[in-house]
Amino acid sequence: MNRKQLAGIGLAAMLAFLVGCDEIKFGGTLSVHEAITFAQKGDDPYDCNQKPDWWNCKPAGNVAVNPGDFSTKVTLGMANGQEKQIKMEIKNNGNNPTVIDLTFDKNIETNDNFLLTAAQLKQNFDLKGNIVTTVTRTPEQSDNESCTYQVQEMVCRNGRGADTSKDAAPELTAKVEDSILKFGNQPGGFPGGHPGGFPGSFPGGHPGGYPNPGQYPGGYNQPPVPNCHPVWVTRYGWQYVRFYYETTTKDITASFAQADKNLADYKGTGSKTEKIYTFQSQCR
Repeated sequence: MNRKQLAGIGLAAMLAFLVGCDEIKFGGTLSVHEAITFAQKGDDPYDCNQKPDWWNCKPAGNVAVNPGDFSTKVTLGMANGQEKQIKMEIKNNGNNPTVIDLTFDKNIETNDNFLLTAAQLKQNFDLKGNIVTTVTRTPEQSDNESCTYQVQEMVCRNGRGADTSKDAAPELTAKVEDSILKFGNQPGGFPGGHPGGFPGSFPGGHPGGYPNPGQYPGGYNQPPVPNCHPVWVTRYGWQYVRFYYETTTKDITASFAQADKNLADYKGTGSKTEKIYTFQSQCR
């Protein structure tokens, strides 16, 4: 297995994702050494009133976390179009997790050894630390995989709204095709009338005969002329592929510091595995 250490990616690459819609998640432990207070902005009251669960809207205020070790999930993403967000979900003895939101301006630059100041976070502590990213790859593999592809197919309607495509009811399609054939090959009338008679045929028959005698007095009814047009349809097939799996693992260590005091530490890990294709044959 090939393995490469990407120490230069760190938080710079991680926060590059935060400009878009992607999120990065870590699972780890928050170790609180001294009681730490997080200032929370709260949800916008107007937006809250528009939600069906308006009673769950988060009010502005302070959230205090007492000393201890807590299983904590951290998610990094965009809070809105102007701010990046660090969301912490701190488990609390089986109760609902305590949720903490830390936001800062989306234009703040960071690197693999990061520092977000108290002023930038609008808190009474600084957040500093680093992230190490490791990427591993499996050997290349090959396989045959199911796939889909698009083809054009003619769809016809018989003038009365009936679908005569290949996917239509077989008996309906057969009737329309048979009607068209009879229209082109119908022999003339029989002197003295057809023994079995046609619906609406003339009493005694017509000397010259009519193709496909009709059902209207004094005339005949021609078969409907199909109205055809191409449509795109989905077909299922197989394709030969070559690929490998790539796993990206991020290890984060961070400290919540106030002056010379270390209030809390966080250590966590996040990973994601992707299937990377190196070759895909045509689907057929």
